Amino acid sequence: MEKEHLIFDLDGTLIDSRPEIWATYQKVFSELPPAPGVNVEKLDMGQTLMTILRGIYHNENTVLKARQLFLNLYDHSDFEATPLYEGVINTLADLTKKGYTLHIATNKRYAPTKRILEKKGVLGYFKSVAANEMVSGVLRTKEEMLYEICHNHGIISAYMIGDTSVDMEAAARSGIRAIAVLYGYELPDRLMAYQPYYNIHKISDLSNIFQ
Repeated sequence: MEKEHLIFDLDGTLIDSRPEIWATYQKVFSELPPAPGVNVEKLDMGQTLMTILRGIYHNENTVLKARQLFLNLYDHSDFEATPLYEGVINTLADLTKKGYTLHIATNKRYAPTKRILEKKGVLGYFKSVAANEMVSGVLRTKEEMLYEICHNHGIISAYMIGDTSVDMEAAARSGIRAIAVLYGYELPDRLMAYQPYYNIHKISDLSNIFQ
C-alpha cells in the first residue's frame, strides 16, 4: 500500500525567509525612498508585495518601479540570508527513505521558490512544486495548489504541513489532514484553534510521526 503524500508549505515551515525579504526591501528603499510619514518598521511583511508597496508609495508608477526592483533583487539572490530550519535536510531525507512522497505548496512565486530549493540543496526531495505565478501574473490560492497536486498525482491520502491559518483552512477545505507547524510565523494558539491532526515544535518531529 502506498504511503501518504506529505505537502509542505515553504516560508515559516522549511525556511525562514524574513531576513532576506527585509534586506531586499531595505535595498529598494535606498533607491526609492518611502513616501513622507511612512514608517517602514511597522509594515506587515506577511502581506502581498503589491499591498506592502502601495502602503509605502503613494504613486502607482513608483509602486510598479519598486515592484520590479524588488523582483530583480530577490529573484536573483543567492539566498544566503534565507536559512533552512534546523533538521530540515535530515528530516526530508528520512521521510523519503521511508517511502513518503513529498510536495511543496507555497504562496511564494515560483521563480524564487525553485531557486531557493536549488540553492539549499533540497529540490530533489520533492515530487512536485506548486507555487504562485508559475505563469507570470497568474495568482492561485493554496486550496487550488492542493487540488492541483492531488489531481495530478492521483493522491488519496495526504497531509498539509504548514505554519499559517491559510494552510489549515486550505487543508480543511481540501479534505486533507493538517499538521500545524508551531515554530513558524503564526501564533500557535491560532493554529491550534483549527484542531490539526498533529502539531510539531520542530521539523524533526515528523520523523516520529511518520514511521
